[in-house]
Amino acid sequence: MRGPVLRVQLCGDDLRTHVVADIVRRVAERQRLRVVQRQGVKQEEASTLNIRPPEDIGEPGPEAIDVHVGEVDCAEHERVSVWIASGRMRLDNGLAGVVAAGLDPLAVRLDLLRRHYREPAELTWDTLREAQSVLERTRGLVARWAESPSAPLPAERIRPALEALDDDLDTERALRVLFDLEHDGETAPGAKFEAAAYLDQVFALDLTREVGRR
Repeated sequence: MRGPVLRVQLCGDDLRTHVVADIVRRVAERQRLRVVQRQGVKQEEASTLNIRPPEDIGEPGPEAIDVHVGEVDCAEHERVSVWIASGRMRLDNGLAGVVAAGLDPLAVRLDLLRRHYREPAELTWDTLREAQSVLERTRGLVARWAESPSAPLPAERIRPALEALDDDLDTERALRVLFDLEHDGETAPGAKFEAAAYLDQVFALDLTREVGRR
């Protein structure tokens, strides 16, 4: 097998562990690492939260880098070299309750990404509705930017977001770079669209969903 391999193991089966592991995988793949993840979330939950299913790429071999993801009190972290300890998450009524309430399940993903993964996360109806409002607004902006002439990806503009993701998966700081595009008077709308679409390869918030529907 060619190239470095990251072997991601999940400790626990809560939604936050799976979302954090998905971010680890997306960031690693952007850095041209191959990722093996043995455990997967339920298919319905995976699809609604844009969590990629595990891939079978064969046995990675002894040179693979082992990374465990899970809640802070998981006992397995004492036996691995890289441990990504996520804070506890509380979501009353679970993902099914969010869908039953008519909210976009990706509001759950955004609500989690707006916090550092180590911090406890209490997702309430107020925080989820606010996250959905942000999602809808951002998708509307992206759709409007898509109507402008195409422009190159503004590499320097998105560099702080990529650096934040590489710095202990700081999704909170990376998202601020995305949201600041709205008030950036120097970057062309077409370039803003390219930036949002590029960053959404990691955020996985379906930011281009409204493109062509306006």
